[in-house]
Amino acid sequence: MAANFDFYNLTEETFQKINRQLHGKIHAGIPLNAEETCLFCEFLKFQDLKDFPICEDEYFYRIFMEVERPLPMEWQRVGPRDIQNYHSMIKKWGMIISKSTQDVLLKLYLIESNREINALKAAFPIKRSASQKKQFDEKLNAALAWSKCRFIMIKNIWIIRMGSAPYNLELDGSKILFDQESLVHILCRHYAETMRAHPNDKSFFSRDLMHNNIPQDLEEIFCRLDYNRSFAGESLDSINIRWNGSIYRIYCNLRKGGLTSEEPRYRISTIFPVEKKQALQEIEQGYDEYLIYSDLSLFRKKQPAIKKPRL
Repeated sequence: MAANFDFYNLTEETFQKINRQLHGKIHAGIPLNAEETCLFCEFLKFQDLKDFPICEDEYFYRIFMEVERPLPMEWQRVGPRDIQNYHSMIKKWGMIISKSTQDVLLKLYLIESNREINALKAAFPIKRSASQKKQFDEKLNAALAWSKCRFIMIKNIWIIRMGSAPYNLELDGSKILFDQESLVHILCRHYAETMRAHPNDKSFFSRDLMHNNIPQDLEEIFCRLDYNRSFAGESLDSINIRWNGSIYRIYCNLRKGGLTSEEPRYRISTIFPVEKKQALQEIEQGYDEYLIYSDLSLFRKKQPAIKKPRL
């Protein structure tokens, strides 16, 4: 089954064809790969999810969306037993993130998730009153629930949208990777501000960059910057743009290790909206803005004035 297709805009005919293929494999006892598992579970109705252990993530995700972010989902039928299962899965996730793992994606994610949990713990005194303990326990439970939900989202993006492989980008002749580390860092640091249970001073996306389409959006931006060579000669270390009216900063860093001439030398480190006063002043005072398209402009460093020789 081909990866990286538009799952959310399948025709009814294609939907039914894929669904039949996946159910055929299940009934024949043929194991599904990671991509097929994601698709199979997303196709199922809520009440059928708990009949398939491979669909635990999708089961949890749908309960989370109903319990933590109530939406008018007519197909959702969350009952007392589902809530009990939900809290058991949160507890299980708390144990998972306290252990080491060899899974690369989860390993990267645990660094971010445990950083958030530690920030939450630091916000409360070591010796807590009864009311403080109750508040902390509620916040910790919410943080663990969101941590698991977000990992499910990240894993599905990596598997379905990125085909379990880094996304190759290019700008001004330089090859750039958007990989697991890029995905984890950006989604953990700069998305879903309202879901945070811990203190945070980061800036967050509110529009423009959809969480499941980041490398594709970056590819479009880079193609536009390359079209008339407006980025030629600029540094990839820090790229400042205005997109749809908002200012963003993109950091790329050099990849470590022995790389062949064909391998990308750079990796997307992060992208985020520039909101802090000091950073905005730095751009305003040290850069000139060049309009590329009606919705996209590039900030280039101002060139020092050339001193005229005295006559």
